[in-house]
Amino acid sequence: MRFLIFSAGYNAEKYVKGHMESIQNQLYKNYVHLIVDDCSQDKTLYEINKYKDDKTIVYRNVVNKKWIQNSLQYLAPHIQSDDVIVLVDLDDSLAHNTVLNKVLKAYTKNDCWMTYSLFRYSNGRTSNWIPRYTQEIYEKKLYRKAIWSFGHLRTFKGFLWEALNKEDLKDAEGNYFTCTYDQAILLPMLEMCPVGKVYFIDDVMYNYNDSNPLQVEKINRDVQVKTALYIRSKPPYGTLSR
Repeated sequence: MRFLIFSAGYNAEKYVKGHMESIQNQLYKNYVHLIVDDCSQDKTLYEINKYKDDKTIVYRNVVNKKWIQNSLQYLAPHIQSDDVIVLVDLDDSLAHNTVLNKVLKAYTKNDCWMTYSLFRYSNGRTSNWIPRYTQEIYEKKLYRKAIWSFGHLRTFKGFLWEALNKEDLKDAEGNYFTCTYDQAILLPMLEMCPVGKVYFIDDVMYNYNDSNPLQVEKINRDVQVKTALYIRSKPPYGTLSR
């Protein structure tokens, strides 16, 4: 099984080393790591090139495009249907060197299409306070009405990306969302999964850098809430036959 790890970020020079080493230190080696420097104004690109290896593919934007446009331009051409896509933001990192092994085990043992897990905040607290999806939510496809629980580490099969209607990644004005990308792409994917195809890995798999000053400064909660409400107002997807 091949993992396609996708990382995009802006002005992340302080975090690039830890991010890349957490991936390169994985014991499971069948992966490709795509990194997008989204028009950083610091030494992010320098740090990426300093630590890249033969599994790293690097892209650099001359204008800031945000996650969704980056994924459409750079991730989509590399996806093969049976790949497992692994999302790791450029200022975050994998929690330990057996993360990919655990994800591999989840897919092979449970024949799943998506996984999510526990993650660790910058202060050391874990995300075990976030409720997990219940059997009722899985069976009735109530994801758009439920608390957003699909937390890091987020992974999904490549064919789910291929089945996603990319027009659903745009707002009412026809522009791609600039925030809340996770719900925009993952809510439809969750709905496409038959019951039993979404698996929770009960382990801390991801270090979430919520203390990044740039991230905190740029968060506009009103815009995030409005975007999430708009995404959730759309008709749910049907179950994908495969």
